[in-house]
Amino acid sequence: MITVDKKALTIFGIGAADKDYDGMTATAITGIHNAVIIGKIAGDDVLIDTANAVATFSDSTVGTDKTVTFGGFSLKGADAGNYTLTQPAPAKAEIRQANPDFILPRGLTATEGERLADIKLPADTNGVFTFDAPLTTPVGTAGEHNFTITFTPYDTLNYKTVSGMVVVIKVTGSPTTSSAAASVTSKPSSSSTALVSSATSNVASDVTAPEMGSPASYLTLLLVLLLSFAGFILLKLRKTERI
Repeated sequence: MITVDKKALTIFGIGAADKDYDGMTATAITGIHNAVIIGKIAGDDVLIDTANAVATFSDSTVGTDKTVTFGGFSLKGADAGNYTLTQPAPAKAEIRQANPDFILPRGLTATEGERLADIKLPADTNGVFTFDAPLTTPVGTAGEHNFTITFTPYDTLNYKTVSGMVVVIKVTGSPTTSSAAASVTSKPSSSSTALVSSATSNVASDVTAPEMGSPASYLTLLLVLLLSFAGFILLKLRKTERI
């Protein structure tokens, strides 16, 4: 009895696609439409079936010239039963660093006189933000100022570091300056004090001191006290007007 073995076929022209890191080992297969079956007898109805074909990296991390193996290729057609198929030879491909996910900081505020070291950038679950400029850099005067920041992912092997992103810091006036201005405004002027003192002195100088113990002496004392009280009230009114 004669046994006829199936003829072995191979596939030429299959490759694997480069990709960005996604935590998975699977990648796309390239060259399927141009692949050639090696070893088929002319005229036989044999085609490549790629319905279950897969390409798999050796691991999921970033790297160049990584080995990709193939599986799931099969044959179809009326004469497919007369053949066996060897899976395509391993290929080389690259897994590139992916762009990290983060939320750009917004609503940053500072006070005039502060430096970048005083500004707390928000935390992110995937990495950290840092200012591109030295932390000793002043935030500037009151108003809005642009600065650039860098995002460094915790996984620096598989994700890119992103630099040069613009954030806005809204700077308000220094509280020290505001307090000083308020203090100057509320302080009574020397001219007001001089005016009250002068008025009291002038009136007092116009009054001739009577003999002690006489009714006139008590009247004079009362007049001086009233003038002093009036001067005190005038001084208070001046302070209130300036506040």
